[in-house]
Amino acid sequence: MKKEIAIAAIAIVTASSAPAVLNRGMAPSMDTDKDGKISQEEYIVCFTTKFTRMDKNSDGVLTRDEFAFASAFNAGDTNKDDQLTLDEYQLLYKKLFVNGHDVNKDGFVTDDEMK
Repeated sequence: MKKEIAIAAIAIVTASSAPAVLNRGMAPSMDTDKDGKISQEEYIVCFTTKFTRMDKNSDGVLTRDEFAFASAFNAGDTNKDDQLTLDEYQLLYKKLFVNGHDVNKDGFVTDDEMK
């Protein structure tokens, strides 16, 4: 499972249109407390908003058609029911934050850690 999460994280981080790619331009909107860094909580809140927008039929889950990143979908769908619940989605992004963005493992992402 860790290998799947790592592969999914790499796929999301390297995909040019992926919603989880962080760049300096995103920082001001994600850094809600304006302390110059993005906490895991701020990161999750940002992507939770995206979950709601992607859930086109407002049924509270994402299907493969609603979530474009197949490898991330597979890694996030922990119960293998072909749906991503909000809990599964948030867990996927928590792992992506820790394993993909928080390079120095201090619990925050700073400009130096963004592309």
